[in-house]
Amino acid sequence: MNTHLLNAALNAAERGWHVFPLRPADKRPALHGEVACPGTGVCVAGHRKWEQRATNDPDRIRKAWSAGAFIVGLAAPLLSVADAAGGGWPERARTACVELVNAARADDKGSLGIRLLTDLRDHVMAGIDRMPTVAILDRLCALDEAPWADMSGRPLDSRGLAKMLGEYMTEDNTPVKARNIKTAGTVLKGYYAADLHDAWQRYCPPPPSGAATSATSATAQVSDPETVAATLFPSAT
Repeated sequence: MNTHLLNAALNAAERGWHVFPLRPADKRPALHGEVACPGTGVCVAGHRKWEQRATNDPDRIRKAWSAGAFIVGLAAPLLSVADAAGGGWPERARTACVELVNAARADDKGSLGIRLLTDLRDHVMAGIDRMPTVAILDRLCALDEAPWADMSGRPLDSRGLAKMLGEYMTEDNTPVKARNIKTAGTVLKGYYAADLHDAWQRYCPPPPSGAATSATSATAQVSDPETVAATLFPSAT
């Protein structure tokens, strides 16, 4: 659980603001839509839109933010409402907004790192015990609605990947880093799932149901790096 963002959400709720979780990558509400509505909880009497599900209930906030490192969203045009209310509300609203923005900025780096770890676990390396860096980058940049193909105008490269993953530790308490992978008579730099396991366990939300299965079938349960490299990058082998 990201306590920094959770505390930001709880602090806003203490001021009376109704909050909801936003996905860190694209700032969209991290709540189910009408089609996927389970019809339970606050939606038991019918689907409620995200602004209707915003809350200042500490228990609901803790439950929501325990599922991931979400940015804090505010349900109403806060400053307009506060200005109309007058009194001390405009100043309180602006203070709350500044705190929430600062919390989001401070956590952008961490949120992006968690997104990277999660994408590696669920979409890139599921069912694979090691993979060359070039193959990892190709798969990351091909993911829909992911930031990796456009990192400040440029795709994520091997140096950026190494820097981001180097922030995390292996089970041996050493920084995650690329290691040699022997493939088809040559040696490529790449990453081992075993080195990422501890970070996956510590920082990533639980995988969605069926995510590992679908990813594994997509790679035909390949664990041989030679097969992976030969399939994706024939010239690299």
